[in-house]
Amino acid sequence: FENFFGGGGGRSRRPSRGRDISVKVELTLEEAFNGVTRELSIPKMEKCAKCSGTGATERTKRQNCPTCQGRGKVQFSQGFFTISKTCHKCHGEGFFVEHPCEACNGSGTESKNKHIKITIPKGVDDDSKLRLEAEGDSAPQGGYPGDLYVIISVKKHPIFERDGDDLIYELPISFPQASLGCEIEIPIIDGRTTLKIEKGTQSNSVLRVKGKGMSSLRHRGRGDLLVKVFVEVPTNLNSKQEELMREFAKISGDNVQPMKSSFFKKISDFFSSK
Repeated sequence: FENFFGGGGGRSRRPSRGRDISVKVELTLEEAFNGVTRELSIPKMEKCAKCSGTGATERTKRQNCPTCQGRGKVQFSQGFFTISKTCHKCHGEGFFVEHPCEACNGSGTESKNKHIKITIPKGVDDDSKLRLEAEGDSAPQGGYPGDLYVIISVKKHPIFERDGDDLIYELPISFPQASLGCEIEIPIIDGRTTLKIEKGTQSNSVLRVKGKGMSSLRHRGRGDLLVKVFVEVPTNLNSKQEELMREFAKISGDNVQPMKSSFFKKISDFFSSK
């Protein structure tokens, strides 16, 4: 309304701003854990080297537009109204170049590949965004440059699955290991550690190993490693193994299978209530 009715006519035109640009960087989970430095080659619009971004040749300088006095708009009266329109001479720029630079055709920018070294912090996740201020395109004929956004893509890991700052690892164990308990050496993102399996551990149990997960981007320290245990049923038993298994089943009864006893008791209670 100010422009339409003639208000704010004396204000100076705001400097233009360059375009924001983005680039995707792919990391391994280990690189996301440790943090990494990468050197990128970014195609972008940079200040013209020949005219230093003015858009003008050495014979002339950029001048305020005499039609709009540098405002980028012209005003005229029509009846009771004062109407504001984009200046036809400078096309809203507020200035014009009588002899434009031949290298950039008066725009003040040219396309270049710029090498930028970026430091990606520990703990970044898939689709994390890093903003590098003023590393985007330069503005045509001066003004402020845009920003560069680095979008992180983390590759799928063959062993670990990520859940925030925690890592999930699936561990197969044998029936004797689950029954008798044991200690097993397992991988972690930065080495190995020993995991204690208690006697009678059930399949699909989740064991938490504190402080062995991912580096945290927002907090100090690390998440946890969640070890999902599943018990493998033995296959291809030889005759001796089958004999021992049958003997084990014969002498076991229900006292070694508390979950089975509880399950069948619930079934019995259900039918007796009908």
